Amino acid sequence: MFTDTTPPTPLTVDTTGSSSTFEKMPSYDIASEDRELADAITKFDPHSVPSPIEVEGEFRVPERMTSRALPDAMRYEIEQKLSGLSGAARDQRDHDLTMEALRKNSLGIRVRLGPGAGANQYQREAFALQRDIEKLEADAAGILNSLNEVVRLDVVGVNPATGEQLTNTVYRVEGANRRGLELRHAELMRNLAALEGVEGDRRLKRALYDAVESEKTSRAQLSRMSKAKAMAADMLEQEEVTKLATAFAANRRNTIG
Repeated sequence: MFTDTTPPTPLTVDTTGSSSTFEKMPSYDIASEDRELADAITKFDPHSVPSPIEVEGEFRVPERMTSRALPDAMRYEIEQKLSGLSGAARDQRDHDLTMEALRKNSLGIRVRLGPGAGANQYQREAFALQRDIEKLEADAAGILNSLNEVVRLDVVGVNPATGEQLTNTVYRVEGANRRGLELRHAELMRNLAALEGVEGDRRLKRALYDAVESEKTSRAQLSRMSKAKAMAADMLEQEEVTKLATAFAANRRNTIG
């Protein structure tokens, strides 16, 4: 038998570089000196974020709100919770539930339309992320409703042991269409898990970095403006002193002359 005694070719590493260049992905890590600012940005009150809806003229909220001011669906839900209450206790509970519903609705507007002018990048991304999550949840729920919709139950036999009828469930969506919806639902759930996990964290991390940088820039501009105003005041003061000194000098020359 022939035996190959040729020594193996040694492994080599290409150290000449490649014609392709790879850009380093930014980390969006917050610097230690900016950590306090970043924490303040993330701890915002969603209800205090500027609304996308502007109210013209004077808007006054009644001292005590009632569910009668709400749309039918919202009012009905509150009226169910008021069952069994009467008098002042009912009025107070009605007011509290109505205000809570209005606060939730105001958040819903911000989620659907996005915050108004003045919101920072982190606030905008937080609401955008919530909007994307709710959209996926709604789409997934719609598909499940379609998959669970039953057309009829067909009797296919009788259980010989119990005498009970054996039935076969016929769904509205069957066959290839059903498989397509199941695959779509699985895809939506994967996307939802990503938004509620790694992908959502990545989006918020970048938005926080951008918000911190914007706030630092804004603060630097304000600092420059403050210094410029102080310097301008000093310059005007110096100009006034120079004018007075010039006048005094001229007067003294005239007196001496």
